[in-house]
Amino acid sequence: MLKHARRMKAHLKGDERILGDSDFVMQVLESAQEHPPGKHPHRVKARSVAAYLAVRRMGMDGTTVGKRMGVGQSTISRAVTRGEKLMAELEIFFP
Repeated sequence: MLKHARRMKAHLKGDERILGDSDFVMQVLESAQEHPPGKHPHRVKARSVAAYLAVRRMGMDGTTVGKRMGVGQSTISRAVTRGEKLMAELEIFFP
């Protein structure tokens, strides 16, 4: 089937024997583009609040927090600011 499709100059997205038909593959690819890697809003918010609590409330160093979260110190710095705003918006108080 695959050789026949190539001879007919048909372009398929993936091998149907493994992934299913091209429509399915296109649907999955389109879905993946809606949420590119690293762009998950809930995770970003949770990470931001965790960074804020670790740095501002627990007194941890931003570099150390960044290493534990697998991101750089500047990312943690921005996350701390974002986390502080989120906690205020959601009226979350941490003693």
